[in-house]
Amino acid sequence: MEVTLVISKLMPVILIIALGWVLRKFKFITDEGNAFLKKLIVNVGLPAVLFVSFLNMSMTMSLVFLIPGIFILNTLLLLFGKFAASFVGGKYSPFLFTGFEYGMFAIAVFTAAYGTASTSYIAIIDLGHELFIWFVFVTVLLSVSGKKHTVKDTLFSFIKSPIILAITFGIIGNALNLGEFINSNPISKGLLTTIEMLMSLTSPLILLSIGAGLLLSKTGISFAVKVTAIRMPVVLVLSYLIGKFVLRNLLCLPFAYEAALFTLFIAPPPFIIPLFMPDKDSLEKGVINTTLTFYTIVSLVLFVIYFSFNPVL
Repeated sequence: MEVTLVISKLMPVILIIALGWVLRKFKFITDEGNAFLKKLIVNVGLPAVLFVSFLNMSMTMSLVFLIPGIFILNTLLLLFGKFAASFVGGKYSPFLFTGFEYGMFAIAVFTAAYGTASTSYIAIIDLGHELFIWFVFVTVLLSVSGKKHTVKDTLFSFIKSPIILAITFGIIGNALNLGEFINSNPISKGLLTTIEMLMSLTSPLILLSIGAGLLLSKTGISFAVKVTAIRMPVVLVLSYLIGKFVLRNLLCLPFAYEAALFTLFIAPPPFIIPLFMPDKDSLEKGVINTTLTFYTIVSLVLFVIYFSFNPVL
């Protein structure tokens, strides 16, 4: 029974990713097309998913402790990245050891395997991570790349982000218990249904985009292997320790949060790294793109193995 469940849940994930790769291979999806897909996902799909998730989720005080905890952990991983950079080399390599690709990987594979009703588990795990990405990761990355970015710029970008706006309105709606009102009013119910329809498109689009982005080249493979060999064992150990001793024993949270934490922690480094690198660093940008692709493949394999042993939340 479990074998059948695993196959039925994971086959669509693998096939849609493979379809994205095939479509890219035959140029049905170009660089520009994949860039448009990502823009659609980040500005429309993910906000829809996150708004509904936070609107309907059950908030408890124990979950609040996860926000600063995940933020601090990512900051420590950035410091670890500076240490690890001495072994792998490269100006941008510290950023490959912290942060997780939530929007374009973790949420898609998690909800595709465990269902969209499980989105709230990984969404709450990600909150502290989102704050880290906006206020630490991007700021330090821009500094290293030589681009000026003030605190005002960071705050403005954070406030106007569709993802942050969706989370904020979802939390406010949850706190005001607006879920019942929205479902009882035909107009607001219609709007919510529209958002839910957009939500259902998000995971397939992300998986297609992942497949279209799997572009391995010989340049940077040895670098990618070294980064993965250092980072992956560290995040796996952290996932196990935090899942068992913090989420399960200390906060007494259900297993679903452990599965969400594992999925986030095995996710590749943020895909935004190359976007903030100047054109003069094109050689290192190619190496980092190869690393992100290689790491994504390893992440998918690990998720398949994990889901095979934990097919039900």
